[in-house]
Amino acid sequence: MQNKENTYKGYVTRVEPERQFGFIETENGCTYFFAIDNKGERKRKQLGLMDKIHKFCSGDEVEFQVRTTRKDKNKIEAYSLKFIRNERRQKLIDEAILNDSMLGYIKLIDNESFFIKHISTHVFIPLSISAWETDLEEVYNKRIDKLVKFRLIETHQIDKLKAVLTDVRFLPEYYELQSAINNDFILSATITGKNSKGLFAEILNGRIEGFIPISKNPKELELMKFEKFRKGSVAKVRVKCLFDNRKASLILAY
Repeated sequence: MQNKENTYKGYVTRVEPERQFGFIETENGCTYFFAIDNKGERKRKQLGLMDKIHKFCSGDEVEFQVRTTRKDKNKIEAYSLKFIRNERRQKLIDEAILNDSMLGYIKLIDNESFFIKHISTHVFIPLSISAWETDLEEVYNKRIDKLVKFRLIETHQIDKLKAVLTDVRFLPEYYELQSAINNDFILSATITGKNSKGLFAEILNGRIEGFIPISKNPKELELMKFEKFRKGSVAKVRVKCLFDNRKASLILAY
């Protein structure tokens, strides 16, 4: 059982789930590193010290204790975290519902990951950067610690929130294909390969890769149409949607 005299309270500012660590900030401005201890969490649950294992995310209000790290006796880390609530992240979602855009600061973490620090809740949200975007130096790197406008995406799961800037710039192909989607344009696609799930293709003169999926339960007529295509064949297609990896989902325009 925790000794309340040595228990602190703070907010999780950010979590790196792949690297199994995160950071807590207290009301007086102190920042503590913590390691995600999945094994310890399971043990505490088995002992009845917690109702369920919590997946920590930014905005979590927590109780914790501190100790010197095992690797460096001059450094302090937080441990034995206990989740209290997450009013900050819910406040962030509520604000996103009411507003088309919000304000926050661009943060670069470990020289590799961009985050938004929301101006009022101080919650860190990972920035989602699409492969369709351009001018990344101007849009991101030159605005680190600068105030920008953003909006939330993937709000259906409170621990998986992501953010996108409202003034990103896209490649010309992105706008061309969005216009094709909005206006139901028919494009020419060159077949580059096939498998049991559909056809691989290129559009816009080979600048963009796409895939034409076959139906889950295709009828004989559809199977015959897919069968006639060979590598190098030209097909008439419509653009169904664009993926963040700079590829497109296509459908045959019969």
